[in-house]
Amino acid sequence: MKKTCELINSEWPRSETARMRSLEASCDTLPCSLVLTTDGMNRVIAHCKLSQIPSKKMACFIESVVVDKSCRGQGFGKLIMKFAEDYCRIVLD
Repeated sequence: MKKTCELINSEWPRSETARMRSLEASCDTLPCSLVLTTDGMNRVIAHCKLSQIPSKKMACFIESVVVDKSCRGQGFGKLIMKFAEDYCRIVLD
């Protein structure tokens, strides 16, 4: 989680404690953090957070998406968005 925290904070700085609490709130339903890794899960290259829409039971919104600056332009944003769509269809349905 620390590497995910560092990635998100590289784009939107916030205290590490607050960011870690937000990541720890991730669960199998919502809110949910999806992470794209490489190098045997040692490097976090993308993160996407899905959050609940209280008034719509079968809906969610994408709260944030961030791709490591060194990995941008290589399709990782599209890939994590595809994973988010699949996750919503399969897990949240």
